[in-house]
Amino acid sequence: LGGLSKILSPLEAHKADMIQLRGICTRGDTNHDGAPAQVLAGWGKRGGVSMPGRETSTATPYSLDQMLADRWGDKTVKKSILLGSGTSAPTLNGSISYSKAGTALPSVDNPKAVFDSIFGTFSLSSGGSSALKLASDNVSTGRKRLIDYLRGDLKKISGNLGEMERKMFETHVTALDDIASEISKQDALSNPTPPPEPGTGGTPTPVINGAPPRLGSCNMGSIAGLPGDPTNYAAVRSLNNQIMVQALACGITRVGVLVFAVSDTSLDYGNGGSYHLDSHGDSAGLATAQTSFMGSVAELATLLKAVKTTDGTLFDETLISFASDQGESPNDHIGVNVASFLLGRLGGRLKGGRQVAFPYTPGDWSSTTNGMDHNRVLLTIAALLGETDITEIGNTAFKGVIPELMG
Repeated sequence: LGGLSKILSPLEAHKADMIQLRGICTRGDTNHDGAPAQVLAGWGKRGGVSMPGRETSTATPYSLDQMLADRWGDKTVKKSILLGSGTSAPTLNGSISYSKAGTALPSVDNPKAVFDSIFGTFSLSSGGSSALKLASDNVSTGRKRLIDYLRGDLKKISGNLGEMERKMFETHVTALDDIASEISKQDALSNPTPPPEPGTGGTPTPVINGAPPRLGSCNMGSIAGLPGDPTNYAAVRSLNNQIMVQALACGITRVGVLVFAVSDTSLDYGNGGSYHLDSHGDSAGLATAQTSFMGSVAELATLLKAVKTTDGTLFDETLISFASDQGESPNDHIGVNVASFLLGRLGGRLKGGRQVAFPYTPGDWSSTTNGMDHNRVLLTIAALLGETDITEIGNTAFKGVIPELMG
């Protein structure tokens, strides 16, 4: 990639890990209420104006994030985490995530509530069954040490001991925990878990030196700025980024969705007025808001790169997929040349630093052969993640991976 556009400029430091897409077009309904269902579900039967591609859309939407969550979620505390910024404000269709049954799933825009639901009961003594399972999993996998869950109890006991007894007690407990940690480590090295074959519907697990990677950073205490002002949307996005990264680092989930805005919202995302009206006017305020969104994506990438794993970072094992719910003509609200890019390394499976462009005719929403199908981008993402048996997302007519993105 050469120099990035003004809107993408916050991602300049990450462009070597980025694949920018051009000519990506959605099939079926777009506009205000139809476009959000296209982003992750590629679904075109929701909209006030029937558009080409609607007739071959699946009966109900089922978004890629939820497909992955259903396949991978039995091994995590939460199947997926959906976070938003101002997404509880009234809108025609604020959801981009859909369950297998076609139910629209909301993205929560209250970081404090999300933090409490994920980390608030992170305790052995009073956390309940889900927290006990999480703690047990984290200790057994080496993500956290047993002593991390006993700080409060140790402090109470130590307070009732003399100085010499307290030092002996703490040294003894620490030594026992170190021994347990080393046993777990050696057990993982001698009993590696190989990754499943592609297409089996299993969870691809990178194997490093014969053993799955052990994360070197799981620290929800690093999340700064809570509870935060829910109307400060930039601050909410930053908190959401921190929460999402720690949820991934702690092994709480493997699937996350971050929603910055929807096209018909009247909120001010730093653009000085209504985001919706600015989109119709294609004003400078729209570009300001979208540049701010890209800054949030850049922050997410930076945070992922700061989480160390055995031989790299969490970013090395992650794929970030960005897509808008509108194309290059926001005044028309059609899905021609939708802003899209991939960011990450995914264990070396992504070759970044490039643009992949498909020929398209600007403004031609009536042709289902204009540009490249957005549905195929979703299918390609699934294949890159090892789920090659996902062959249909949102539409029965637009199938197959995109070879240019596969390596």
